[in-house]
Amino acid sequence: MCSPGKYKSVKDFVAAAKAEPGKLVCTDAGVGSATHMAFERFRFAGGFEVLNVHTKGPSEALTEVISGRADCYFALVFQAQKMRDAGKVDALVVSSPKRTSLMPDLPTTEEAGYSNSAYNFWVGALVSSKTPRALVERLHKEITTLVQSPEISGQIRKLGADPLTMSIADFEAMIARELVENAELIKKAGIKPN
Repeated sequence: MCSPGKYKSVKDFVAAAKAEPGKLVCTDAGVGSATHMAFERFRFAGGFEVLNVHTKGPSEALTEVISGRADCYFALVFQAQKMRDAGKVDALVVSSPKRTSLMPDLPTTEEAGYSNSAYNFWVGALVSSKTPRALVERLHKEITTLVQSPEISGQIRKLGADPLTMSIADFEAMIARELVENAELIKKAGIKPN
């Protein structure tokens, strides 16, 4: 998202960033946050440099954009939708692998032409590796049933996410793959803990 009227499209934003490397200011919700990681993936895919300001959380990052002190922020979808609908920001693109139901008019970063820019933000349930397999399988079954229920899936959709269930093996494989991808991104971006 960006201040209203500042950029007509994500391509305009990238062009402005490339025209003046390091001049545009982009905020995130803190070092290593999902908003930081999503922006870094997009930045590398777009091939531009900005001044990245790490804030103390989503509210502070958003305030910087609304006030005009920052040029962009990769916000949480439900947060961006509310601010866009209130006319406080413009939403240009989503960083998820597919469009969001809250703002279906927005393209993904990949649809906008930036390959390898999607950032998959998910919430899942993890247990100790010492947990008996039978208990893991029961928890998986119970959680899957809950996620697929109309009440819970409706609440998930209100946040701009899509309910997703997968097998235990697929979930473990996704985590393993993302650990490698995120480690590479952290190294490439030079991200260090505070």
